[in-house]
Amino acid sequence: MKPRSNRFLTWAIAISLAAHAVFIYWAQDLNLGHADPAPPPDVIRLDHPRPTPPPTVIVTPKPVMPTHPQQTSLHHPTPPISHNTDTTTTVEPPGKITPPGPPDVGPPDVGPTGPVGPTEPPAPSCTAPDVPAHVLNTATAETPEVAQEQGVTGTTQVEVSIDPDGKITATSIYRSSGSQALDNAALAAARQSTYKADVRACEAVAGSYLFTVVFQ
Repeated sequence: MKPRSNRFLTWAIAISLAAHAVFIYWAQDLNLGHADPAPPPDVIRLDHPRPTPPPTVIVTPKPVMPTHPQQTSLHHPTPPISHNTDTTTTVEPPGKITPPGPPDVGPPDVGPTGPVGPTEPPAPSCTAPDVPAHVLNTATAETPEVAQEQGVTGTTQVEVSIDPDGKITATSIYRSSGSQALDNAALAAARQSTYKADVRACEAVAGSYLFTVVFQ
C-alpha cells in the first residue's frame, strides 16, 4: 500500500506543476495583449512669422498755379475814307412815332337777356305715376233671403283699408243701407274681392277703397 500512495502523490505533484506552468504562460500572453499602447509621437509646431505690411505712401498734390486768360486785342479794320466831295449825304430826322393803342375789345357775350321761363319738372319714371286704389276682382254680393221676403232694398258702402301690396288690412261700414242683413252681405262681398293699392309718384302706398253694393 505504501509504494502505491507514493506513486499517486508523485503524479499529483507533477500535474500541479504542469497546471501552474500553463497558467503562468497564459497570464503572460494576456498581459502582452492588454499592454498600454505606445504614446503618440510629439508634434512639432512651427510658428511662421507674419508678413510685414507694405509702407503707406502719402502723395501730396502739387499746387496748381492759376492761369490768367490771355487778352486778345480785336483789331477793327478802318473803313476807307472816300475823297469824293461831289456826293452829299442827307440824313432826315426821324418822324413822330405813335404808340399803339389798346386792343379793340367788344362787349362781353352775356347771352339772351329775355325772361327765363319756369323749369319743367322731371319726367316720371313710369307711364302712370298717380293711380287711385281700385278693385281688381269684384265678388258678387248676394241678397239675404230675409231681405228678399221683406222686400228690403238699399245701398251699402264699405271702407276697405289696403296695404302697398294690395292686401286687406281692415273693413268697416262707411254708409249703412239701414238693414243689418244687407250690410253684412256687403261686408262679406268686400272681403272676398281683390284690390290694387294707391300709386303715388310711381310707388305703391297704403290707402283705402270704398266698396259700394246696391241691393234692389
